[in-house]
Amino acid sequence: MKVTALVAVYPIGQQDYTPVDAAIDALRESGLEVQVFPTHSTVSGDIDALFAGLKAAYQKAAEYGGTIMTTTVTNICPDMSRYEG
Repeated sequence: MKVTALVAVYPIGQQDYTPVDAAIDALRESGLEVQVFPTHSTVSGDIDALFAGLKAAYQKAAEYGGTIMTTTVTNICPDMSRYEG
């Protein structure tokens, strides 16, 4: 099943965005489709690959210290056509 996730990484008590960059790199290295925006990223791919990529991203970011990662996962976005009138 193909899924899409909105992901945001928040390094807590850190002076730069190195943990965020590390998380993005881990997602890309997982072979997922990644789009980066100023406040979050979207990630798409097979469900197993996506959750493995999220785990890798969190682990990489957490290597730098306190980290919060928020994630929303859907199996209907961006293809909403099957739900439209």
